[in-house]
Amino acid sequence: MRGADCASDHELVRAKIKISLKANYKSNKKHRKFNTNKLRDSSITNKYQQTLERHVGNLEQVGKSSIEGIWEIYKNAYMKAGKEILGCKEKADRPWITLDTKTKIKERRAIKTELIKTRNPIKRKEI
Repeated sequence: MRGADCASDHELVRAKIKISLKANYKSNKKHRKFNTNKLRDSSITNKYQQTLERHVGNLEQVGKSSIEGIWEIYKNAYMKAGKEILGCKEKADRPWITLDTKTKIKERRAIKTELIKTRNPIKRKEI
């Protein structure tokens, strides 16, 4: 069966297979990175520090908590301040395949179809 173009002289084989797959559970949490490049600006750095201090609150109260409690307070403070002041980094989408690669694929397909049509071995070597 012809159809796949994967830089090979092999032909495809078609089959029906029944497979039961294990369920893959993914967490719904999306971990976004903060735009830390904004911290290079001194005014934004000052705003971030003030927001962080406001979210942490009274340090005496933090000292009486357990280690897990302290961790949660600081983690939440950094996350809230980061979301408010810095924002999240935008994901830069790059094209999966370039135009040059697409043209090379088209050229290769054209050559392959010519080879399939040609029965003469001398002409095949020329192609």
